[in-house]
Amino acid sequence: ASIPDAESELREILEAQGILSLLVAPLRAGGELIGLIGFDYVREPSELSWIDVDVLMTIADTVAAALYRRDAEAHVRPVDRRDPLTGLPDEGHFRERLAETVADLRSGRARVRPPLAAEDRCVIVAITDVDRFADVNIAHGLAVGDAVIREIAGRLAASAGPADLVARFGSDEFAVLVDGDRRRDTAEGVAERVRAAIIEPVVHADRRIRVQASVGVYSSVDDPAVVSDILTAALTARAEAKQRGGGAVVCFDADLGSRADRRRLLAEELVHKLRRWRHPSVQRREQRTCELLPLGHGLLVGGLFGLAGLP
Repeated sequence: ASIPDAESELREILEAQGILSLLVAPLRAGGELIGLIGFDYVREPSELSWIDVDVLMTIADTVAAALYRRDAEAHVRPVDRRDPLTGLPDEGHFRERLAETVADLRSGRARVRPPLAAEDRCVIVAITDVDRFADVNIAHGLAVGDAVIREIAGRLAASAGPADLVARFGSDEFAVLVDGDRRRDTAEGVAERVRAAIIEPVVHADRRIRVQASVGVYSSVDDPAVVSDILTAALTARAEAKQRGGGAVVCFDADLGSRADRRRLLAEELVHKLRRWRHPSVQRREQRTCELLPLGHGLLVGGLFGLAGLP
């Protein structure tokens, strides 16, 4: 049909649908027509203006860009979530895998590879770092420090079982997830395996570099905690290992958790009291707020006073 005939047929179709006015704009992306967008009036005819056209074209451009971006992202390869220095999975990957393992245990699912019955599964998480690793960088240089980290990463990966995951959280910090067999895997055994992989001297360019490791472990054979609580427990145990002088292995238990809770409550109480404290020799109107920044188990207390020479 000719264009006038086509327009007439289109008008008849629209009127049959009760559409009295219609404004349509193309959706273009990547140099191609990917669709149409428009709005219509079904109650009464409307005199459409150039303002209406501008508004619709702006909407069309926005929608086309969003559709193009969605299609492009659908074809992008997944991000390789690995540490560039060691090739190990990063912390985000570790957290996702830990969440999947916890969900499996709670739902009573058996392990697929290698096969393991649901009732025999347990989850063990060890977090470790190299004691005084900064000394290695200072004494031997950053390049040697990187070599030490790569060597430790390789040893940890080699010592892991087929269902385990070793990740680098950053700097000299590593984490090991054991989706284990409760009949033979223990927190102590995993921790000692991790520690043994680190304390063996690293030989680099005719140098023998000795390091120690503090290891904290969480283990659950029944109903595991949520991911954040598991990691907090392992970190608490590692902090205890460092307080013992480093080179130690500590397994998280209820007593350690209670002591950590008491320290946390004491720190919160100290923060509350220090926020309310006022120096007796300074009037309230002359003081500024005291800033308290919690850092781990300690406190960095910055008293910012308007007058100089105060203690």
